[in-house]
Amino acid sequence: MRFNNQDNGKCKAEIGLDGVFPVIGVVARLDKIKGHEYLLRGLTKIVERYPGTKCLFVGDGTYRKALEKLTQELGLNNHVLFLGFRNDITCLLNTLDLFVLPSVSEGLPNVVLEAMACSLPVVATSVGGVPEILVNKQNGILVPPRDPMAIATAILELLDNRERRVSIGLNARKFVERKFSLETQVNQFQKLYDYCLMDKSNELYYE
Repeated sequence: MRFNNQDNGKCKAEIGLDGVFPVIGVVARLDKIKGHEYLLRGLTKIVERYPGTKCLFVGDGTYRKALEKLTQELGLNNHVLFLGFRNDITCLLNTLDLFVLPSVSEGLPNVVLEAMACSLPVVATSVGGVPEILVNKQNGILVPPRDPMAIATAILELLDNRERRVSIGLNARKFVERKFSLETQVNQFQKLYDYCLMDKSNELYYE
């Protein structure tokens, strides 16, 4: 796992985000299962309070046209940027004030860990392996899937309170450093290797 809070000036300037608050982002393929539509519907509530809001959709997929249409129908064209596939994910993450993963179904999403490693507060749906890495209200906020209002409420809770936003982001980074650093991974593999060797030696002994 990379721990990189690199300079975000280049990405901000390229996308036109200098001086913009808040900047919210999702990094995921544009697929119905990723739940972008629920974030879009929740975003209508967020822009009422924060009219300068920008939301970045990083990724591409077959659902893009449907999402672009919904964005237009909701009057969010000035707030949502479809960036397509990008190679500079870490740079983009560091332009954000908050990361969102509104998926309907998930495994153990690496992108959430990357966002946490960048000290970003994360709002994510409580699906799949997400609750294994996000402890609600401590190193992130969990919301039920398919619930635009819950997503909006969680995001506004963080946007309204900078101290809480920073605290959750720092807790997120500490969690990833503790559980997913290279040293931790090496130690875990070493323990597994030792266990396998011990188990094998016992088999040989009993033969």
